[in-house]
Amino acid sequence: MNQAEIFQKAYKSFDKWLKLYLQTSGDLSLNDASELAKEASRLNTPFHEVVASRGILTPQWLLRSAEKVMVCQVVDLEDFQVDQEAFSLLPREFMEKNMALPLSIDRDGRKLILALADPYNLTVTDEARALTKLSITPVFALATQIRGVLIANPAGSDMNSLVEEMRSLSVDVEDSGEDNIEVFSSNSADEPFVVRITNSILSDAVASEASDIHIEPMENHVRVRMRVDGMLVEKINRIEKQYALPIVSRIKILSRLNIAEHRRPQDGRFKVKAGDMSIDFRVSTMPTQFGEKIVMRLSNKSVAISSLSSLGFENEEEKFLKKMAENPYGLILATGPTGSGKSTTLYGLLNYLNSPYKNIITIEDPIERQIFGVIQTAVDTKAGMTFTTGLKTILRQDPDTIMVGEIRDHDTAEMAMQAALTGHLVLSTLHTNDAAGAITRLIDMGVEPFKVPSALLAVIAQRLVRKICPHCKESYPPSLEELYLMESISPAVKGTEIKKLYRGAGCRKCGNTGFKGREGIFEMLEMSDEIKALTMQRVSTNTIKENAVLRGMKTMETRGVEKVLLGVTTLSEVRRVVFVK
Repeated sequence: MNQAEIFQKAYKSFDKWLKLYLQTSGDLSLNDASELAKEASRLNTPFHEVVASRGILTPQWLLRSAEKVMVCQVVDLEDFQVDQEAFSLLPREFMEKNMALPLSIDRDGRKLILALADPYNLTVTDEARALTKLSITPVFALATQIRGVLIANPAGSDMNSLVEEMRSLSVDVEDSGEDNIEVFSSNSADEPFVVRITNSILSDAVASEASDIHIEPMENHVRVRMRVDGMLVEKINRIEKQYALPIVSRIKILSRLNIAEHRRPQDGRFKVKAGDMSIDFRVSTMPTQFGEKIVMRLSNKSVAISSLSSLGFENEEEKFLKKMAENPYGLILATGPTGSGKSTTLYGLLNYLNSPYKNIITIEDPIERQIFGVIQTAVDTKAGMTFTTGLKTILRQDPDTIMVGEIRDHDTAEMAMQAALTGHLVLSTLHTNDAAGAITRLIDMGVEPFKVPSALLAVIAQRLVRKICPHCKESYPPSLEELYLMESISPAVKGTEIKKLYRGAGCRKCGNTGFKGREGIFEMLEMSDEIKALTMQRVSTNTIKENAVLRGMKTMETRGVEKVLLGVTTLSEVRRVVFVK
């Protein structure tokens, strides 16, 4: 008697045993059990999943019972980590339809361990055997847990296997009117495979809420990394070297770039529609020693502009910003390194200022978010539209508020200052480490020191810290080193008893990082009379910062410690993004 026959001889199914148990134990009446069975049939879902979702029995009880009554192995998928090699063997449609999850492949590569909500279903195991060309060892798992793993792994990330064609993701080339452009001619056998690889990379990035995708040719393979919550992670298994050029060509065609040019960098863009989302991909290629590297920056144009409070501003910080933004003229600067959220902060301010009674115009490189009611212009160096020339044109358009994407040079700095001094509110960004550094940077760019105090209203320096995952957040007693560091950073901590801090233990929902999402920490410098006087004297950045702190400015380090004590982030994360001496 083979294993399948033993399964059938023991019980026809766990669900039939469960229904009988609930009736005989008195937990459910005959009518209630019948109603639940009808609901399961209507939803095309296993009976035990309905029982668990109703809270009649816990998943742990169901697993313990299954171990007693079933002759096959029972697995708990609560903390299960997907084996990408096994996961990629079956089409996603098959897994969702049959509540099936490949767990692992044996050492000989001949047997697949397959978790099933109904391991007695010989039709499913036979079909899995035909698809994988492997012998199948079925084991039992709760349907709710199988579904949870599938939701947590939306794309099936092994690019070395033939993953199914994505139905929910259609790729449209901007301004071309063409869909799903193919890289190779129609008689190429590799064409569907490369399309699937590329689509799966894009899909995984969208599902992971990545900000960037890096496709990097190495000596013997292709590495795919994604920046999630500010950190680069290798979410996708390595791709065979032979697919490097086809993938690059596929992305170049989507971006309307020259596929025959491999020696020079190129820039392009395309859009992806995934459900109700519209994702803009900005593409940059660069020749390297092993081939062309591609970096794609993702921008979700469907996401609503965030309010100031949702960006992580404390109440007093939000009030200060709104007070500064309500000035009829002057310059407000957001500073920080690339990727610190400066543009998002300015968009939040524009959203606050947006009104039918105001003429708001922006010059950006590129336009990252569309704001209804705001006139937005993109830099186009080929057409002669730079930040400087664009700003000159904007000043002839009767603006009330102007946003300049970035002050990069002396000419743009002078024009922004002039606009701020002649009755316009100007918002812009600058690359400096802290708020005080923006003042000296403007002077270093060639702006006369007497113009800065007259035009500049405030400077916002910022960083983005990863937030502790709410699903696996746990408390722990702080070490002496952590207590000492917090006291050295923030004087307010001295003398206070800190019994616990927080961290993320790591779970499936945060990819075992312990972090989920990001929030800003800010340093806000107001141009007080004392700061204006120091600016005229051309003092150092440290002198300006020390004076501002004496007058109540909280540094980013101090704000970071406050968020650590509130359980928003960790001390190590603050140290990572803010230079702590």
